[in-house]
Amino acid sequence: MSDGEQKTLRLGQGARLYKYSKALFVYAAVCFVSAWWLGSGEVIYYTSIKSTGGVAGPIKIPADATVIDVELEHHVPNNSWSWVGASLLDSNQNYLMGFGDEVWAETGRDAEGRWSESKTSFSIALTIPKRGSYYIDLDAESKNPSNQKIRLVVRTQRGSTIALKWLGTLGLLAAIAAFLFAPIVAAAEGTDLKPSWLDDH
Repeated sequence: MSDGEQKTLRLGQGARLYKYSKALFVYAAVCFVSAWWLGSGEVIYYTSIKSTGGVAGPIKIPADATVIDVELEHHVPNNSWSWVGASLLDSNQNYLMGFGDEVWAETGRDAEGRWSESKTSFSIALTIPKRGSYYIDLDAESKNPSNQKIRLVVRTQRGSTIALKWLGTLGLLAAIAAFLFAPIVAAAEGTDLKPSWLDDH
C-alpha cells in the first residue's frame, strides 16, 4: 500500500465529510449565482395603482416563452393587513391566471422594549408562452384601508430561478450538515484531523 493510500485511510470518514462539505458549499454558491444571473433582467413595466386596486397595462411581452418577475409592494398602517390579489389577463382582458399574497405591519412592546415587524412586498415568476400585450388586474382587501398606492414592477428574466434556488438551498443545508457532523464522526473513529482549509496561518 502506498503512502497516499495509507494517509487516506487514516483520515477516515470525518475527513471525507469535510471534503464533501467544501464541494457542497461550492455547489450551493454556483446555484445561487446562476439563479441571480437568470433572475436579472430589465424593467418592462412600472406603475402605481390606487390602494383598492385597478387594471394595469398593457404590458408588452417581447418574445414567446418569456419569464417575467412580477413584484407588488403595498404599505399598510401599523397593526393591520391587506390581501393583494392579482389576475393576469390577455390582450382582450380575459382571465388567464391569478396569484396574490398578504402584506402586513405589526408593532408592540415586550420586556425587551418596543418592536415592529412588517411584510410590504412579494413577487412571483411567471412564464408567458406567447408574445403580445397583457394586463394585470389588482384587487386589495384590507383590515384598515391604506392611502398608499400599490406599486407594480414587471421585469424580464433570462429563465426560471425556482429550481436553482431549491437546489442551492438543499446544497447549502447538506454542506452545513456535513461540516457539523464531520468532527463528530472523526471523534467516533478516533481520528484527529483538521482540514487544511481550516488551518491557522
